[in-house]
Amino acid sequence: MELESIYQGTDARILAMTLEEKEQWKNDCIELADMLRPYYPDVYYLEIFKKRLEDGGREDIYWNLWDAITRYDAMKNGNKQYQYGEIYLINGFDRAKSYAYGSFAFGEVGLNAYRMLEAARFFGFELPSNTRGSYLSARLWTFAHDNPKPVVLTFRNVPCADLLFDNGMELTGFETCLIDGTCISSLKLKDSNQFDINKAEVQKLVTTQPQK
Repeated sequence: MELESIYQGTDARILAMTLEEKEQWKNDCIELADMLRPYYPDVYYLEIFKKRLEDGGREDIYWNLWDAITRYDAMKNGNKQYQYGEIYLINGFDRAKSYAYGSFAFGEVGLNAYRMLEAARFFGFELPSNTRGSYLSARLWTFAHDNPKPVVLTFRNVPCADLLFDNGMELTGFETCLIDGTCISSLKLKDSNQFDINKAEVQKLVTTQPQK
């Protein structure tokens, strides 16, 4: 059984990087998030800032930060869905589009650090100047706002036997609903080394600047 079409939402600037550059960016984003995470010692601690964010018309920062911290903590706790070292795909085009627009800060791993940084800047928290942290912060912020190029990659006729759910579970018993689109789910390849990303059809999306 095969999925006639399966998608990945990303950014063309990421596609243009070498494997070594992608790995360095991933590590840098995680390193920056490690530095910023202590600013938010407990997710519920964010509640004390919610009113200020609402008054400033930036309640979105609260929800974006909540999501980022949840993903980051899951990554640190070993959750297989948030390890960011594999090729992730989705069997729904609209979901892939949303992932593409969310890739402006170097995908989800970068978005975690970016949302923490965005909130820190709003509240006036700053990493010490002329440090590794200030360098990483400036680099990520510049990348996020430097002409994002969201794209959706389409792969054709991918065997279900080559895929897993993003938590590592086999697709056994779910092939039909994934193929007909009854269920939309995040998937990953069993062996990323056997997958040629250059065979994808690339669809450019309307460019937008990072949203609130």
